[in-house]
Amino acid sequence: MKCILNYWMPIMKGLMKKIPDECCEYYGNDKILVCQENKRKFVMHNNSGRNLIKIRVDGCLITSGTRCDFAVDDNSTDVYLIELKGKDLRKACIQLKNSYKYFKKNFSYKTIHCRVVLSKISSPAVASCELKEMLKMVKEEKISFKYKNDRLDEILE
Repeated sequence: MKCILNYWMPIMKGLMKKIPDECCEYYGNDKILVCQENKRKFVMHNNSGRNLIKIRVDGCLITSGTRCDFAVDDNSTDVYLIELKGKDLRKACIQLKNSYKYFKKNFSYKTIHCRVVLSKISSPAVASCELKEMLKMVKEEKISFKYKNDRLDEILE
């Protein structure tokens, strides 16, 4: 599905970067936007009525290295990086960290939100070095990070 013809994302110094049409999975202002894979769901409640853009990151916008599954641009200054994962929170943190670096380098979003939806959260994953590094990055970079089992709801006011 093409989102909008020639959608451009903000990059540094007022410049814009075109998102390939094949990477845009949705464009619109529906009240609910869902990113879903294998029974895991990220649900954006669009109470503000903003135009949202759902972008396929994995294998489309970013084609090499580890990366998250989706990005949701909220048509303001924020982007949400979404990783839908089995139970490997450690690997999800690595994917989000790499995607965060890509978005920070290539775009000029004010806030980058990182979200993980897991089928199960295991105790060893919560104690992993990767999660600790992610939480350190959250603190240093002032980004938001959430993870949850099965479904994560985000309310956009």
